[in-house]
Amino acid sequence: MVQQTRDALLHAEVSSWQRDRGMALMSEAHPSPGEHVLDIGCSTGALTSRLAQRVQPGGAVIGVDPTHAHLELARATIPPHLDCLSYVEGHVGDLSWIHQGSIDLAFSNYAFHWIPDKAAAFREIWRCLRPGGRCAIEAGRALPSFFAVAHALCVTLDKQVMAKLAFLNERQWRRPLAEGRLRGGPGAGQR
Repeated sequence: MVQQTRDALLHAEVSSWQRDRGMALMSEAHPSPGEHVLDIGCSTGALTSRLAQRVQPGGAVIGVDPTHAHLELARATIPPHLDCLSYVEGHVGDLSWIHQGSIDLAFSNYAFHWIPDKAAAFREIWRCLRPGGRCAIEAGRALPSFFAVAHALCVTLDKQVMAKLAFLNERQWRRPLAEGRLRGGPGAGQR
């Protein structure tokens, strides 16, 4: 647990490039006052707090992440004026705790390459989205060559980290998107 806490703090400290990309994605997604937003793979909550600021008044943001240490840090840094923000430990493949058709925007910044079953994730996302709801996702396609070489030098770490990554190219994204949409429940085909 101590190592997870250190990793969460390090991630918050060095992920400014991800945060910058997330701000650009947020601008394109247009979260608006009164909307309900799901931040998938919210990590330490830096973007989640910004989403919450944009949906006030009347909106709500739920950040979901499978890493307990990330969520502890996120919860500890919630600004007092953001009572519309909550965090849940979980996986996007099981969002059964979210009511069908209750989300206006599903947002995910550089987390989807960690999700192995993307079709299950999209089934849940489509089920949760309101008719006309939006999905804004940015994910990595592959490790840059520098990181691939660095991981190769760290043999044990390489196998552990690389086993968790699930990169897709543009063609490969089509299948889980289509499968998830077809099985996402009522209204899934209306988006």
